Amino acid sequence: MAKGFQSAGGSIWSGVSGVFTKPVEGAKEKGAGGFIKGIGKGGAGLVTKTVSGLVDIVAKTSEGIDAQTRSRVHAILATTRLRNPRPFYEHNFIIRPFNAFHANWLHRQIVQHKEASY
Repeated sequence: MAKGFQSAGGSIWSGVSGVFTKPVEGAKEKGAGGFIKGIGKGGAGLVTKTVSGLVDIVAKTSEGIDAQTRSRVHAILATTRLRNPRPFYEHNFIIRPFNAFHANWLHRQIVQHKEASY
């Protein structure tokens, strides 16, 4: 969230300051016509950069929430299985309906094999 507000603050500040700096820059370059053009550029910049800043707040906040959620979900899924593996039966690898007893037995065999190989 801090990055979102920091980015938004920079965009909004740029838009507000542009209202004052663009007319002065335009007047220095092209006189009165440049001053009028600078007012238009500054006003347009105020609107677009303010909206951009608000969009930045939403985008950066949602990115942060997404990153937090993903890291927690990945940590949980990396350590726990949602369902134990389905065993294949017999020598021709017949797939039968899921049987929790067989799946738990197979899972224990896999865990024991991993522990024994280290």
